[in-house]
Amino acid sequence: MAFCKPCQPSFDSSCWSAQVSNAFNGLQGSAMFKQKMLRATQVPMQEFICDLRFRHLKVWREADFHVLAQ
Repeated sequence: MAFCKPCQPSFDSSCWSAQVSNAFNGLQGSAMFKQKMLRATQVPMQEFICDLRFRHLKVWREADFHVLAQ
């Protein structure tokens, strides 16, 4: 499997590495996760899980806020 160039402003969205890189956007450790993926080194799963959980809870908090504001 070849890596495409997800850091480019326009990239092939059918490329798996571009999709994964794009999914890291919005995470606090986004730059580190992308760098580790592109270097084919291990992503620290505990940090990734905590970061992902934080983003997930943020989405739910925002959704609850919008429901309560109506």
